[in-house]
Amino acid sequence: MPVSQKDGGSLLRDLVRYGFWIALCVTVAGIGLAAWNSYMEKEKVQPIDTEKLAERLIAPLAEELTVKNQQIKVLNEAVSALRNENLITAPFV
Repeated sequence: MPVSQKDGGSLLRDLVRYGFWIALCVTVAGIGLAAWNSYMEKEKVQPIDTEKLAERLIAPLAEELTVKNQQIKVLNEAVSALRNENLITAPFV
């Protein structure tokens, strides 16, 4: 479908104007994408050895648990000794 000379000028003007804005948007999006990719490359998740991490986190807790178990054993022995001497009548476990 042919375009008249009158409409051709305005059509060309609109094409150039909107073409500029489309090109500008594509350029900005490309720069944004490049920046995002650069950021994600720097922030890569580093692999960790979960077994070593778990051992490092659990070791202090295991030591504390051992100490607490020893304290409970000593207290149970003390309660049993007092019970044997009939100094305690309350039902302690």
